[in-house]
Amino acid sequence: MYIRIIILQVSVVLILICSNISWGGTKFDFRNIRWGMTKEEVKKRETLKLIKELKLEAADIQPCGFDKIISYYDEIAKTQIHYAFLNDRLTNVLKLFVDQYEDKALYIELYEIYKAILTNKYGATIDDEEIWLNDICNGEYVSALDAGDLVFHASWENSRSRIDLCLSKNHNADRVAFMIIYGGKSLNHDGERKSAYPEFK
Repeated sequence: MYIRIIILQVSVVLILICSNISWGGTKFDFRNIRWGMTKEEVKKRETLKLIKELKLEAADIQPCGFDKIISYYDEIAKTQIHYAFLNDRLTNVLKLFVDQYEDKALYIELYEIYKAILTNKYGATIDDEEIWLNDICNGEYVSALDAGDLVFHASWENSRSRIDLCLSKNHNADRVAFMIIYGGKSLNHDGERKSAYPEFK
């Protein structure tokens, strides 16, 4: 009960933080970052603790869609933030929640809180789904999530970004995966913006 109260208190703060904020009068795509920034530009702007820099091998670039990653840790939110680059231009951000809870119902509560936060910021979802991989749990959400038989997914889109909120757990895995994926859009030859990363499905 105490943990749930803390989570609800934090959710109020997050709603305020995650509302449409302009930094210095300029709209940014994630925190004070814009798509297309170089790795050095992001490093100069990001104030969180840097925990890792990674350069991908040539064979991994094509399936991943990026060639460099820099990772930070947010002590307050208990999240890892991974900035992904292709040809030294920022294309994606992954926000990964690292806390693990014995009570799996907390993940579903957190998912609903963050879905409300993102809806408050980006408007109505373009996708909002519960993907049942197996009906053995007879519609019992917590058991199905813990067994790896249920995936929660919601997504939003605007002219510059696509945002995916995902909650899942692989079969026989120890950890629940709870994340937000931010993807930038690039201009195609017709001047229209297109997704710079693969679809969730």
